[in-house]
Amino acid sequence: MWVLPLSAVLTVIGAHTIADFFCQSQQMARNKSHDFVALSAHATVYGIILFLFAPIIVKTMWPTGNFAYSLWGNMWSWVILNSGLHFAIDAITSRINAYWVGKDGFARGFFNTVAVDQFIHFTCLFYTLSTMV
Repeated sequence: MWVLPLSAVLTVIGAHTIADFFCQSQQMARNKSHDFVALSAHATVYGIILFLFAPIIVKTMWPTGNFAYSLWGNMWSWVILNSGLHFAIDAITSRINAYWVGKDGFARGFFNTVAVDQFIHFTCLFYTLSTMV
């Protein structure tokens, strides 16, 4: 494991934000807590966005281009692993958030769950990136 360059960190944050918020439809967001298809669609879109950002992430980590070609295989593994982790995390946290809808303390419970959800996502993204690539 090693320290990631700031440019890689910012690129991963941007990719995650685009994939998890901007590319998640209302239908996916509303239904992923109880619909396997909606959750699968969200995780698939998430993986596609990570895949599209993978060359940028690699370039920020090795700006001179002096990196092993096997790195691309590692990036594929990183994308697939994090798509699966995203699916698993959202399978749990979306159900917790669904519990809070309509309950007293909704705002606190819902937003605490979202904060924990995002912390887990970023921990997975950066840990796997620093150990796999």
